[in-house]
Amino acid sequence: MAKKIIFALLALFTIVVLINIWTVFALQKNVKQYLSLNIERNNDEQLIKNSAENIIKNYEKINKNLKKILFKFLLIFS
Repeated sequence: MAKKIIFALLALFTIVVLINIWTVFALQKNVKQYLSLNIERNNDEQLIKNSAENIIKNYEKINKNLKKILFKFLLIFS
């Protein structure tokens, strides 16, 4: 019974991590497209600067969430 619970938790953790990794790659792809469109259409430096700041904030949030998940996983299985 304990093995089934551990396996279920491990599977859940793996799914969450894979979803977060996929989110990072999807965000990166969308950001590249968004920035290239904005640079082509508009040379407004403030817009580009704000976009870059928002991207950095999103990456920091994702990394923070991944660290929390990893820490919780290590607490569960230690």
